[in-house]
Parts: sequence; C-alpha cells; structure tokens
Amino acid sequence: PDPSTFTDKYRSTSENNDSGWVRPDYDALLDEAARQSDQTTRLRLFERAEDMLLDDAPIVPLYVLTNQFLVRGNVKGINLSPRNVTLLKGVEVVRE
Repeated sequence: PDPSTFTDKYRSTSENNDSGWVRPDYDALLDEAARQSDQTTRLRLFERAEDMLLDDAPIVPLYVLTNQFLVRGNVKGINLSPRNVTLLKGVEVVRE
C-alpha cells in the first residue's frame, strides 16, 4: 500500500506512463521521496507530487471500484485488505 505504486507510473521515464506526461519537478519529488527515511516527510513529498498530477490532469479517473460486504453479526475475525483479498484464516462463527 505504498503511494509510489501509483506515483511512479507517471514518472517521465516510466514505460507505464501511457499518458506521455512529463514534468521534471514531479520526477525530482519522487526521487527525493525515495531517498527519504522519515515516513511523515516522505508522505508529504508524495502529497506534493500527487497535487501536481491532479493539477495538470494528464489522466482523468472515470471509474472507482467499490465493494460492499454483508456479514452476520456472529461471524468474527474477517479482515478485509486494501487489495480486496479476504483471508478466512482465523474466521469463526460464534453461536448466539
């Protein structure tokens, strides 16, 4: 769940940058974030880079995937991950 997963896609040198967008100061922020050991500072650098991406708008996200889950109250231990993977290890049904 690292921001660089998405921000690196729009580096000017990325083969995945199918928008063709190039902004050297964006690349410089990503380079600085990659060298940063302080996680709070690193996240602030990514936020600045994301702001550049959103301001220039070389991409327009038109679809956002959402999921809804319905779980009975007596089912315990379900942990949903950000990648939409549900592991059932540790799940239990508690008799009411």
